[in-house]
Amino acid sequence: MGIIISAWHNDLLERKTDANYLYRLIKGRAAQHKTAGSIVINVDARWGQGKSYFIDNMYLDVIKKRHPAITIDAWKYDYVDDPYTYVMAELDEYFETLIARNKRKKTGKEKILEKVDAIRANAGKLLWVGLKGAAKRAGRFVVAEGADEMMEVVEQYAPTSLLKEAKGAVEDVENKIVQVSDTIISAYIKKRLDDFSETKESLENFRVNLASLIDLLHTEYGMQLPMYIFVDELDRCRPTYAIQMLERIKHLFDIPNLAFVVATDTTSLSHSIKAVYGSEFDSKQYLQRFFHRTYKLPIASREKIIAALIMRNGTSLDLWRSPDDNQNINSYASFFDITSRKFGLTVRQAEQSIHILNDITNAADTQFKLEITYLYCLICEFISEGDLERSNFSRLQDKIKRFGSEWTIDNGGGDLSYYGIVSSLHEISKTTIFKALKSSQAQKNSNYSPLNEYIYITLKPEYEIKRQMNRDDIVELSTYYDLINRAKNSYMEDDEDEYTESDPEHFEKFR
Repeated sequence: MGIIISAWHNDLLERKTDANYLYRLIKGRAAQHKTAGSIVINVDARWGQGKSYFIDNMYLDVIKKRHPAITIDAWKYDYVDDPYTYVMAELDEYFETLIARNKRKKTGKEKILEKVDAIRANAGKLLWVGLKGAAKRAGRFVVAEGADEMMEVVEQYAPTSLLKEAKGAVEDVENKIVQVSDTIISAYIKKRLDDFSETKESLENFRVNLASLIDLLHTEYGMQLPMYIFVDELDRCRPTYAIQMLERIKHLFDIPNLAFVVATDTTSLSHSIKAVYGSEFDSKQYLQRFFHRTYKLPIASREKIIAALIMRNGTSLDLWRSPDDNQNINSYASFFDITSRKFGLTVRQAEQSIHILNDITNAADTQFKLEITYLYCLICEFISEGDLERSNFSRLQDKIKRFGSEWTIDNGGGDLSYYGIVSSLHEISKTTIFKALKSSQAQKNSNYSPLNEYIYITLKPEYEIKRQMNRDDIVELSTYYDLINRAKNSYMEDDEDEYTESDPEHFEKFR
């Protein structure tokens, strides 16, 4: 989870409204179904639509409203055998912290500690069952993968006179099929039934004690109900782990006054599940079994998505230069939005263009600001055409010439054409900084225009730095082609289904 200053700080995608709606929905349902089980909400959105931001901030919101709550980053520990371990560890840590924070409150402390201990005990038994894994083969014939468990049964139940022989047979099971006596089979079945009964009892005790503990947090500590468990990054997990997480939520935590808010890219998660069960498996229908509601986050506008990506990357805008007098995130996002549309980029491709720009910004020489008009056009050209060569600039020039009057900016001195900026900077990129500035200054003095003024103020800082270093080399603009071609080496193709801003499927779906 990212570090957030306060709830809904920089809510560029306007997700607070969605969170407020879901909060009212969950609170209302919990109040109306006090004896029913937990409520599980699936918050569905594609990558880049702010799911993690939504989860982080809704969590902060409910904490502020005095609800007990924890967050689970499912992908962080998807290498463990069972997600139940991770969830229980987070719950245990939360309850410990809560008790320590309320140590001065003597009332109800013993009751709460008693419930915490009971939950730990029963959780331990359930965890042990999970670690032992699914039942291995058992019957009159036992194959190799059941040897370990059969050895345990043999040691406990085989008659003493046959113990050595039976153990030898099981040890040899790796190489052949072994016939097992009816006595051992009966003992195995009994052990299985006993294990199931113990597991069933532990599960019931676990649920009862957890439900009681949540009630005590309300009656003794004055906390609001329900308790929230937020789960993020589930669609990034191993498919089997994601399925296990949903199974544990459904079967182990189905108690009153407990709400799960699970963020997923449901389409991506469905594809992952098909990888386990086969391409013909109805994975979307399967997923609906686990959720009481699926709430599709409204698809944000391209401009808002771009602004959020820049903000999330933590890119310093001080490293950029543009002709806009208001050089803030909104003005840059507006330019990227308009320009990516002019190049015919999809939303997904526009996102990719911002990733490349962010990477270049992170890797660039911080002494020199990046001129964004020229650089971003080159990035869009690379994404739309699949290649970027200096010798093909005429192709780009012909393209942007047709962008028309919309592709201009009023920088206070009059309308300034982005086409003029890109064309002029490309010509300048072939010369040394001293020669470029001298030529620019001459043009500005002889024929003042917003374009000539902007070119001059773009080159002047670089000239001053290089003059002090006694470097009269090619202007930094000349490096942009190389920067983009290097950045594309870390650029990963994404063949996920495309989505559009007009997608209307953002309404709540009922099971």
